[in-house]
Amino acid sequence: MSRPVPGAKYDWTADTNRPDSIKQTQGAPAAWRVGAHSTMRARANGLSFTNRYALQTRARAWGPLRLGPKRLSYGLCGGMCYTALDYFHAGLLPPALHYPPASGTPLHRYLLRRQLDSWRYATVPLRTLWWTLLNDRALARRTVQRELPRLLKSLNQGVPAVILLVRVRCKDPTLNHQVVVTGYTEDREHGRVQLELYDPNHEEMDVTLTVNSLPQSEELAATQSTGETLRGFFVLAYRPRLRGLPLAQAD
Repeated sequence: MSRPVPGAKYDWTADTNRPDSIKQTQGAPAAWRVGAHSTMRARANGLSFTNRYALQTRARAWGPLRLGPKRLSYGLCGGMCYTALDYFHAGLLPPALHYPPASGTPLHRYLLRRQLDSWRYATVPLRTLWWTLLNDRALARRTVQRELPRLLKSLNQGVPAVILLVRVRCKDPTLNHQVVVTGYTEDREHGRVQLELYDPNHEEMDVTLTVNSLPQSEELAATQSTGETLRGFFVLAYRPRLRGLPLAQAD
């Protein structure tokens, strides 16, 4: 790769299969784009089943009180993001499953463990709760001025990152969501950044999220290609775990 020329404009989307590929575009017009893309791809490296699990309870009785069996639904978005990244960093393909693993299986236990890891004990749930209490302007400022630069710095190094999407205000914090960001493209003329996602809620789909990138703005103006709303996001401190990956396949 040729050395960048100071003051020149670059298009980092020239070769999306190489995170270090930079195409120099000296003399480009004002509407130019930059970006960076890791080698992780949602369709190839994401888990091929959706984030939808069920727990079947048994009928119970306490004296005259009787409770019938129930089917409870839950999600493991953080565990799925961390697990997909674990396989990616280990150079392995994820398991070829098209349905969520059953409770008690090695993969399900691994997902549960990584879900707890994504919470960093109670740090992430408490921060999520705090962010849901902030007003939209405060949340947009924190996202654009603090979290977005941190995210882009990681992607510029070719490293995917996990972010927590804050979708609601003063409501059930489980309505928020975790995704992996694998790359981005920035339109600096209009102050917009398009993030490429692996979203556990949309298996084998190329999902994008576009947000405002102007630091002085107090509006996030986020749009996700799958239609969900977004108020803000923050970056999680993911660390690879390369041992004990179940059903691993060599890439």
